[in-house]
Parts: sequence; structure tokens; C-alpha cells
Amino acid sequence: MALFEETSIKKRIALDRNSNEIEVDIIKENIHSDNAGHIVKEKQEAHWKVLDFDMLPEWLRDNEYLKSGHRPPLENYLACFKSVFKMHSETGNIWSHLIGCVAFIFIAGYFLVTHSDSHVKLYDKLIFLLFF
Repeated sequence: MALFEETSIKKRIALDRNSNEIEVDIIKENIHSDNAGHIVKEKQEAHWKVLDFDMLPEWLRDNEYLKSGHRPPLENYLACFKSVFKMHSETGNIWSHLIGCVAFIFIAGYFLVTHSDSHVKLYDKLIFLLFF
């Protein structure tokens, strides 16, 4: 018996302009599992779409000049990590910092190993490296 058979999941998000409530309708069919809610939640998180500024909850409205392309609120850290690989308003910021961090680590390691001065011990270099 399969975990689920021909499961169709459809999500509709409608926002009432007068309130901050989001209505979500989910249609589930023929799910044969004890953890069906977990499967539906994974499918929802895998297919989220970017939101406009007006559709964001109040606590996520930090830059009124970015009108569209926002990530929706995500339930867990894994969903947040997976969102790094999708396009949204924070993609450029995330990747520019991530690439810079990795490059800095490799360059620091390169200079730590290749530039060996006799008057500076490895222990002193490692302590100095803590500040960067």
C-alpha cells in the first residue's frame, strides 16, 4: 500500500483587504497515512508563492519600498533554508552575504597555511583569527 494515492492538493489564499486574516482552503483526497497532515504541510511549503507587501503579516512589513516578491511566513527552519534556493525579495542579499562569507573563510585559511612567518606562531594566528 502506497503512502498516499493520487493525492490532489490545491491551495487558495485570499486576503480580505480590511483585515490581516488569510484564508487557506486545502482539498485532500485518498490519503492513506497516519501522518497525513504532515504530508499536506510539506506539499504546501514546497509550493509557496511570493506575496505582495499588502498581503504580509504586520510583523514582516519592515520595508515599504519593496512592494512585491516577499517570502510568506514559513513554519520551520528547514522550510526557511529551502527558501534560500528560490527567488524572492531577499535572494540577492542572502547570496551576496553567503558567497562573501565562504570566500572570506577560504582566503583566511589559505593565508593561515601558506604564509608561515617564523616569528608568529600558529597558536597566535588562530587567536587573531577569532576576531575576524
